[in-house]
Amino acid sequence: MSLLGLSEHGGLLAYYRSEQYRDLVLGGRFVAALAILTLVSFLLNFVRQLNRMLGPGTLMNLLLGRYHWPVAEERIFMFLDLNNSTAIAEALGPLRFNDFKNDFFHDLAEGSGRCATSVPGTSATAAPDRRTPACTLS
Repeated sequence: MSLLGLSEHGGLLAYYRSEQYRDLVLGGRFVAALAILTLVSFLLNFVRQLNRMLGPGTLMNLLLGRYHWPVAEERIFMFLDLNNSTAIAEALGPLRFNDFKNDFFHDLAEGSGRCATSVPGTSATAAPDRRTPACTLS
């Protein structure tokens, strides 16, 4: 016995012409399942794109209501400019330079902060103030 019962109908083409296949496709259950799966796929992709657009963790914080009550935080802000960024961009090309710039600034933030780049070759990074004795100035 095959998965779809094809051997009982004499092959794939005969199965597509059978009454059992017609009932499956034209019946309400198949159309309902297709509609539900399409809706779920749309919703999952919408949430993924929204999370990607807002940044990591922001959508979850919005859904959990963490932005309803302001909290004072100490943060470190750092503004950077890459030396010779124009020459590097010309050598690498626009796509490879964008990857280079993103990798550089995200490595600099080391996952502890958010990195926002706006102008080519510059960056603004905000990270929680988690100074350790090894990092403090004396």
